[in-house]
Parts: sequence; C-alpha cells; structure tokens
Amino acid sequence: MGRNRWNTPLLRRLGVFLLIAFLGFLTGCGVGENPAESSKEVASDSVVLVEAGKLIVGTSADYPPYEFRLPNDDEGRIVGLDMDIAQDIADALNVRLEVRDILFSQLFTHLESGDVDMIIAGLTPTEARRKVADFSEIYYQAFQAVLIRRADGEKIKSIGDLRGKKVGVQQNSIQQDMARTLIVGAEFVPGETIHGMVETLEKGEVDALVLEKPVAEAFQARSDKFMSIEEGVDANMIGSAIAVHKGNGPLLEEVNRIIRRLKQQNRIIGYVEDAKVLSNK
Repeated sequence: MGRNRWNTPLLRRLGVFLLIAFLGFLTGCGVGENPAESSKEVASDSVVLVEAGKLIVGTSADYPPYEFRLPNDDEGRIVGLDMDIAQDIADALNVRLEVRDILFSQLFTHLESGDVDMIIAGLTPTEARRKVADFSEIYYQAFQAVLIRRADGEKIKSIGDLRGKKVGVQQNSIQQDMARTLIVGAEFVPGETIHGMVETLEKGEVDALVLEKPVAEAFQARSDKFMSIEEGVDANMIGSAIAVHKGNGPLLEEVNRIIRRLKQQNRIIGYVEDAKVLSNK
C-alpha cells in the first residue's frame, strides 16, 4: 500500500519534476568541477598577460647595444635590441610596455618581489639564476672580449698579459665568473654599471674590462681611446635569454613563441644592427 500510492500519474509527474530540478541545481553548482580552481586559472591568465593593460620589464640601461639611453635625448628614452624585443612582446600581448631601469645586481630581486613581470638585459641563464627565475629560449648569442686602452695595446695582447693587473667586471654578471676562470693572477674589480667601469678604464684605475663583444665594440666605436683583445676569450660564446617569474608558464610560453617568430623572420639580427648604429651616434 505504501509503495503503490506513488504510482498515480500526478505523483509520478511530480517526482520527475523534482528530479530534474535537483539535477539542474547540481549542474549549476558545478558538480564534478572545482569552482575555486577554475576561477584561479582565469585570474592567473589575467594577471600574467593583461593585468593593468601593461607589461612591466626590468632592465639595466647601460649595456649597448642591448639597452642604453640615447645621448643628449631630453626624453631619456631607453633603446637597444632588448627594447625592440620587449616591444614586440608587449604588442603581441596587446598591452602597453613599461620599462624600469634598475641596477643590474638588483634585477632578480625586483623580479622575485613582483615589481617587474620579466627581465631582459642581455642575461645568461646560469644554473644559479635558474633557481630564482625561469628563462626563455636563447634569443641572441655573442662572443666575449676584453676592452683595454689603445695606449696599452703593445703591453696587453692576450689574456695571459693580464696577470698581475686589475680587471674590471660587472657585479653579479656572467663575465665576473668567467673572468676568474679564464684570467689567472689578476685582481678583479667589480663595478655596478658598465659606464662607470668604462670610466675607471679610461682613468687608468683598471687595466681591462671583460665584456660581451658587441658591448666592447660599442664603446670602441664611441672612442678611439679603446681597443679590444679576443685572444683566449673568443671561444667562449654565451647566449642571452629573458627571465620571468618562477613558475609563470603562460607568459614564458608566449615569450618563446614570439622569440621563435622573430628568429624565423631574421628580425633580431636587424635589431642588433640598428642598435649598433644608434649606440655609435
């Protein structure tokens, strides 16, 4: 008797209606999904790519032809091959590019704290740096050189002649580590900025600077007081990559995609040549 009373047409229709309503309620609540995780994913993409409609890039603008300020430019614009690449990335993401000029030794501190979205500053992706940031594919490779005063050209013809001399290296740079390996018996003098280091070389406070070849060539082009030696260092070619927040896969994927496109179109080589022309003015 208790079971048979649910077999009336009215009650059967009522039972079907309640079942459909209950299933609709469950579907609306997202059963089978984690709403919190779903919203996190959407928010993450927004933060990574379009937050505030801009891409904040950290650099150290004293490293021609990678990044440098135009001489006598009232606007203080930062130009160079790295800046051209950064602009390409911002354009591809449909956001505004904001560049922040930071001391080279402090770049990764600003990246870890979230002050910048990525770093592009002629960086080499060393193992130590990979512990605090993720790196893109290599976008440009350059040899190393040693910048000296032209007046010392007869005394310093190879890195072996730097024994007992003072060699300037940029603080926290790959050249600082490389110099200690390649140059035996020298005193290494760390500097914060490339321009400051070049000044110490010109004044005779150091005898040489270890720089990437394009950077050394840029300063040679600006002044006939300098020349470079490559004997003993020309076999050491290193590459530059872009650093992003550790674990920021979406942005890294976009950056790599853009780098591959620029390489295929041979645009990075063009950026290098354009930057050299600008830095020589």
